[in-house]
Amino acid sequence: MGSRWGWVALVVLAVCLMAPGAEARPQKGKVFDNWKINCQTGEDNQEKCVAMLIGLSQDGRQVFDISFGFLGPNGEAVVVVTLPLGISLRDGGALKIDERPLLPLTLNTCRPDGCEAVAPLDDATLRAVLAAKTLAIGVVPYRAKQPLGIPVPVKGLAAAVNSLR
Repeated sequence: MGSRWGWVALVVLAVCLMAPGAEARPQKGKVFDNWKINCQTGEDNQEKCVAMLIGLSQDGRQVFDISFGFLGPNGEAVVVVTLPLGISLRDGGALKIDERPLLPLTLNTCRPDGCEAVAPLDDATLRAVLAAKTLAIGVVPYRAKQPLGIPVPVKGLAAAVNSLR
């Protein structure tokens, strides 16, 4: 009789774990190839997690960082990029996804570590990002005429973003 109740408890536990609201939370610090899950508590006291990549120069200095997450007011997908200093603020930045048209990034603010830029991602654009073969951040250096494309590794990106859902 005791083992029967043990099985009942196990089944009840399994059902509770599969119930809505009991989804697995993103694992803070988990690494997916080039991408890492980064979580912070926001002003609303809610923990928000993103898939983040930090781009380093050959000498190890941070050039940019890029994060994808569901940070919109209703959980919409957003990309947040810290662009390097020394770019043309008038030209801003853009995200290049394979052969799609450039996705403009809106500059929010500049800090000592770079200029923060964001763009909302509709469902079609998010699907394109997750399936991308190539991804690049486009900027125009200050007083330059030609844009500069900074490649962004995509290996692990889809798995990292999907772990946030």
